[in-house]
Amino acid sequence: MSFSNPHPVIASLPVVPRQNPYVAPQPPPIFAPAVAPNSNVVIPAAEIHIGTPPKRSSDDRRSALFRFHFNNFDRADAAKVETPTFVCFDHEWKFRLHPKGKKDGKVSASLEHISACPVRVAYDVGVPAAKTFVPMGEFLDFGRDSQSKPVPLGKHADMVRSEGGVLQNGTLTVELFMRLDAENSPGCVHFIPSNPFDEQMRRLFLDEETADVCFEVSGRTTKTSPSKADSGIPTNEAAPVWEWKCNKCEVKNSMNEKECTSCKSPFRAGVTSLKVHAPVRFPAHRVILKMCAPTLYELCECESYSMTSPVPICGTDPDVFKQLLNYVYGRSTAKIDWEKYSKEMIDCADKFGVPSLKMEAEVWYLKYHKLTLENVVGTLLYADAKHCALLKEKATMFVLQNVHDILSSEYFGGMTQSESILREILMVGDIVRRGPSANDVTFKTLTIDDLRTRLHDKGLDFDGTREMLLSRLEKKSNESVSYSEV
Repeated sequence: MSFSNPHPVIASLPVVPRQNPYVAPQPPPIFAPAVAPNSNVVIPAAEIHIGTPPKRSSDDRRSALFRFHFNNFDRADAAKVETPTFVCFDHEWKFRLHPKGKKDGKVSASLEHISACPVRVAYDVGVPAAKTFVPMGEFLDFGRDSQSKPVPLGKHADMVRSEGGVLQNGTLTVELFMRLDAENSPGCVHFIPSNPFDEQMRRLFLDEETADVCFEVSGRTTKTSPSKADSGIPTNEAAPVWEWKCNKCEVKNSMNEKECTSCKSPFRAGVTSLKVHAPVRFPAHRVILKMCAPTLYELCECESYSMTSPVPICGTDPDVFKQLLNYVYGRSTAKIDWEKYSKEMIDCADKFGVPSLKMEAEVWYLKYHKLTLENVVGTLLYADAKHCALLKEKATMFVLQNVHDILSSEYFGGMTQSESILREILMVGDIVRRGPSANDVTFKTLTIDDLRTRLHDKGLDFDGTREMLLSRLEKKSNESVSYSEV
C-alpha cells in the first residue's frame, strides 16, 4: 500500500495494516527473495500455513514491526520526510526521516508520539538492505507531541551510490521495531470534569435573580477633607451627612459655631470631616445561610423580609460584611486585607456565627499584631469576650514569658478582674510546666490547635473557649470508652 506525499520522497507502509498494528517480528527468510526475470522487481513471498497457527502470546501483543518504504529517496532534497499517522499500542505515531541529516550528511530517523496519553516504549531502527541495525535498548517515556532523538542510519552518499547502495529503484526501506512496557506505562489519563457544585455555589454570590432575601448594611464612615466651596459649617442635607471636628482638640462643631469653642481655631481653616456613606445592599439565599451562617439566618428567618424589604445590619463595615458573605458562599479569602481587617473580621464572624472564618482571622491577627506589655491585657480581655481561644492562649503565653514585667507594670490590675483569664493563665502554665501529653485522657495539657484538630477530626464543634473544647472532647472520649466496654 502506498500513499501520496507532497514531498518528492514518498513513504509507504505495505506490511502492517492500520486496523491491526500489532505484528510480531518475523524471522529472516532462508531463501533470497525471488526476482522477476529481466528486471530488478522483488516478488513478495506468499505465506502458507500448514495446520493451525499458534495463538499470539502477550509478548506478541506488546511488540510490533513496521517497514517503511521511502520512494524517490535518491532525488530527495527536503530536510525531513515523515510518514502518515499510524497506530501502534492504541497510540498514534509518526516516523520521521532526515535524508541528509543535520549538516553532517548522515541519514537519521526519529519517532514522534501524537496521542495525548503518555506511554513507555522502546524501539529499534534498521535498514535491511544495508544490514544495519541500531538498537535503542532502554524504554523511553513519550508524552503528547514528544519526539525521540534522531537515530543515525548511515551516510547519504553511501546509500544512494549506484554500486553497493541500499536503494531498490530509488526506494529506501527502513524497519521500525517497537516494544511496549505495559507494566510501567502510566496509561491514558482521560479528562474527568470536577463536580460543578462548588463552582455553582460560588456563582450564586450576590445573584439577585435567585436570591430570596437581602441585607442592608449601614454605610461606613470615612474621614475626608472639605472642599474649598464649603463654608465650613455643615448643612442639614439628608445625604451625605457631615460631622465636623477640630483638628487640634477633637471637639465637635455645635452646628452653629464658626470656630472651636475650646481652642478658638476656625473650623474652616483646620477641620476633619466624617462622611457617612449610603447603605449597601447584599442579596443572599436563606438555604445557604441556614447551613453556613446560622446566626445570620436567624436574622432573616422572618417571612416579612424579602428582596424589597431588606434585613437591617448595623455596626458592621459593608466591606467586611461582603467578605463574610463571600466566605459563606465558598469563595476564597485571598483578597482580604488581613493586616487591616483581621480584627473587624473576628468581630463580624463572631457576630454572625461563622466560626471557621473567625479562627482564620485569629491566625492573621496574630501575624500582623505583635503582643506587647501595653496591649496584652486588652488582647486577653478581647479574646475572652469573643471566645478566641487561640488568641487568648498566645496572649497568656506572652504573660507567662514576661511575668516579672507584668507584675511590676500598671497593667496587671486589669488581668485580676477576670476569673476566666486567671484560670487560663493557670492552665497554660501547667501545660508549659508538664509539657503536652498525648496519653493524658483529660486532654488538659493539649494546645488549642491540638484540641481544635481533634474535635474537627471527630466531626464536633471546634469553636469556643478552652473549657468548652475540653468538655466536648472528654465527653466524646467517655462515650467511646462506654461503647467499647459494651
